[in-house]
Amino acid sequence: MSGALLLLSGSFKTTICQHLLSIGKLAVGRAPILSANRFAVRCLGIRPGDPENGTFRLGERDKEIRDSRPSRNKGEANNGRAVTYWAREADKMYREFRFIVQESNEVPPPSNKLFSLFKSLGLAGDVERLDEVLRMYRRAGRIPERAHFWKMNALSVRRRHNELLPAYEQMLQDNMAPGNHVFNLLVSSLARSGRLAEVAFIVQEMVKHGFVPSAEMYNTLIDSYARARNREGAMWWFERMLEAQIEPNVTTYSTMARMYASFGRVEEVLLTLEDMRAAGVQPNVVTYGGLMNEFVVHGHRDTVFQMFDMMLADKIRPNCIVLNTLLKSSVHSKTEAFKTYELFKKYSVRPSIVTLSSLLKATVRTADVELAERVVAEVAAHGLKMDHIIYTTLMSVYAKADLVAKTEETFLRLRCSIKEIDALAFEPLVDVHSRIGNSDRAIELLVEARQIARASRLLGLIIRNFLSRGDKEAISKLLRIGGKPAEETLALAGLKEGMDSPL
Repeated sequence: MSGALLLLSGSFKTTICQHLLSIGKLAVGRAPILSANRFAVRCLGIRPGDPENGTFRLGERDKEIRDSRPSRNKGEANNGRAVTYWAREADKMYREFRFIVQESNEVPPPSNKLFSLFKSLGLAGDVERLDEVLRMYRRAGRIPERAHFWKMNALSVRRRHNELLPAYEQMLQDNMAPGNHVFNLLVSSLARSGRLAEVAFIVQEMVKHGFVPSAEMYNTLIDSYARARNREGAMWWFERMLEAQIEPNVTTYSTMARMYASFGRVEEVLLTLEDMRAAGVQPNVVTYGGLMNEFVVHGHRDTVFQMFDMMLADKIRPNCIVLNTLLKSSVHSKTEAFKTYELFKKYSVRPSIVTLSSLLKATVRTADVELAERVVAEVAAHGLKMDHIIYTTLMSVYAKADLVAKTEETFLRLRCSIKEIDALAFEPLVDVHSRIGNSDRAIELLVEARQIARASRLLGLIIRNFLSRGDKEAISKLLRIGGKPAEETLALAGLKEGMDSPL
């Protein structure tokens, strides 16, 4: 059959290909389309990327969707990608909607396409166009279902949380009954922005409209109060959860334990873990990772290792985040840091760039150049890419060892690799030049850094080094260039008197 098809003319082959694709699409959706595409390539000799055949638009569209749709991984970068994708979808649907309105002089009736318009505008955060479409339907006397929900979603995407309650009140004025999805959105958005009084009001509204908060909502409420360091509020919502006979889950107990850890209350953390096990809920790697991070932040290093031992006793395998937290608590000692790093090999955990950044910081205090370069070699060995933190930390090691040439070389590599650098990237180089007497180069770097930011920290560093060397000529030159900020820094040091200042 394939041999006979190859003898067909180009236009007829295209017609057959289009027919195969339409059959596949009508039969069972998008999966057979790929098979039909492969059939077109193998049997008809038609490439999906060629504009002369019927698969061109389909292939380009699939590629566009594949490249623009956000992945399942969460994060700021992915959120921005999602908004960009939905903004393109919203723009296309909005133009179609405006064309229909202009042609018919009335808004179209509710349909799946209209629902898709509101959804795309809501996910894109296009509040202005949503308001315009809502006004059209309000004048027509028929507001589509979930229109207000998608406006609230758009406000949340744009982080205009102060406008969420007015949007909810407008929904009630339009005689639209709020659903559970509306309350879930409002609680999560307001809780993330720390608007706790408004969160409490929405929960009251939710109960008034006959909805019962779920375990996930109680977890959100507890977490929002815990992040605000409002221990009483978090405990109050936990008690309300128990009164509502909703069983706390691993997220609930983990949030409560992490809150106690943030206050440094080790005994209450241990009691929460006991209550957790007594309720038949087992802590997981996220539970212990969160606790360890809180204890690191508050300087309870011994407790960090205690949590790690408890995690191993529960037969929970550590992941990269947990081991990074452990390493973070050990960077004060080079020996302890590299001992902790061995755990990555022991548990077959691949280190991340954060791991190697922490390990490199442990070499700065002793200016161990050889060890620092071994850590940098690990970056390439694990297929990772050098970031600005690795470069800056390596420069700090070289600067502390007074290796000016290597510091300059690393700074040049940093500027070639990273598009945008901050003023702190200049600090190791400014430090070493101002300490060893290269005042002209130090001042030159300071001037360059001040074009990026105020660089007040760099200014203080260079003045301290000049003062420690008693270099009055360099200080006078710095005053000539640094102006009032340099004068103020010297005045704070109480050493401006006697300096030969031209100002």
